[in-house]
Amino acid sequence: MFLIDDHFLVRHALHLLIEAEADMVVTGDAASGREAIGAISRVEVDVVVCDYDLPDIDGLQVTHLLLRGNNELKILVLSAIDHGPIPRQLIGAGALGYVTKGGHDGSKVVRAIREVAAGRRYWDEVLGVVRLPGKTPFDRLSPRQLQVAMLTIRRLSIAEVAAATGLAESSVRTHRQRLFERLGVRSDADLLHLAHALGVVPPD
Repeated sequence: MFLIDDHFLVRHALHLLIEAEADMVVTGDAASGREAIGAISRVEVDVVVCDYDLPDIDGLQVTHLLLRGNNELKILVLSAIDHGPIPRQLIGAGALGYVTKGGHDGSKVVRAIREVAAGRRYWDEVLGVVRLPGKTPFDRLSPRQLQVAMLTIRRLSIAEVAAATGLAESSVRTHRQRLFERLGVRSDADLLHLAHALGVVPPD
């Protein structure tokens, strides 16, 4: 597990919280996004716990860049933001979890880490952005397919999705075809309708 937060005391507290769990180990940490991206490429990491507000690039950019380099990484974002479009943008970027800071004793963070480490999504209930009553067909998607799906739901064109993710347009088309097959939809409109029906995104 790798920690990214620009506040030393927060990183230290997270270290203590995580390493108090017998089955969790912190393999590294960083105070900025770009420092983390360089460091993560040199150590064994499965889960990244990342603050959203960083001094150089934000957690959304970190998520994009890390998954571009390794789409098997599982990313949990911590943030003081509990409303607005940012949580949904992180879903689109491929982050598996989002927990708001404050108001809990740390057990929520540990629970979120366990869910994300198992490949399941965990979204703080205070957001009111995503309803997660249980598994949905979207849970069948890989992180990259979910990223492409969420950007498509935001009505981005294939070229715009390619620019946002760093993928070639041909790769975006391939991901779209496969996620459509997994979800049993045939068009962008079908995808949007399914996402609304399942509460994956709120109605417009």
